[in-house]
Amino acid sequence: MKRILLALPMAIVVILLAITLVLLRFRLDTPPSIDNSTPQFLSERELSLLVTTEYTVKIVFPHDFLPAGTTPSVYRTLTRKAASGEPLTPEETANMEVYDFLDRMGHPFYLFPYDFIVVDLTVRAGYDFSDPTLPPPAAWWNEDGLLEVPPTAILSITMGDTPHTEDYPAIRLSASQWKETSAFIISHAPSILPVEDILEHATRSARRALGALFSGRRASSMLY
Repeated sequence: MKRILLALPMAIVVILLAITLVLLRFRLDTPPSIDNSTPQFLSERELSLLVTTEYTVKIVFPHDFLPAGTTPSVYRTLTRKAASGEPLTPEETANMEVYDFLDRMGHPFYLFPYDFIVVDLTVRAGYDFSDPTLPPPAAWWNEDGLLEVPPTAILSITMGDTPHTEDYPAIRLSASQWKETSAFIISHAPSILPVEDILEHATRSARRALGALFSGRRASSMLY
């Protein structure tokens, strides 16, 4: 009986080892599924954008959209003025849009004047060749064959997927509120960004890059 009991563990080990070897051999003999896969064509898209400048900046919301030193008393004064029907200046109207948005998010400024979120904005500028108002590239050369690039335009403003909240008294937002806040920040960002400087830099970059690329070539020698 003792011999049988002593032999049982060894038998179990042998059986488990045999099963493992069988499974391993089956796995090695089975070709990976990826070998049988067939590449599939998903979509085709024409690239019509030429980005000549990318500008990244951190935005503190809502404070970057309000005058420096804005306090709850400033907020109350402006809201009373708006409620009375008195005409607002363009700057006051823009400030009221921010206050109204915070109210809709359930985070009124007068209750949470020091809370904020920090987000990354990326602005891309250059040329959109699908824009019908943009002169065709063949028209970018003057009568002397010199390159004269047209003014650039803002192509896109995008925001990072998540705000920086680790070290800040961040505004707490649900997923839907974060989506609305992202849309609000992006749509109002041009009012606080140095758009003219970005476009000027983008045009200079385009002139420098395209000038180097097409150096010595006239419009008549180019293919489009």
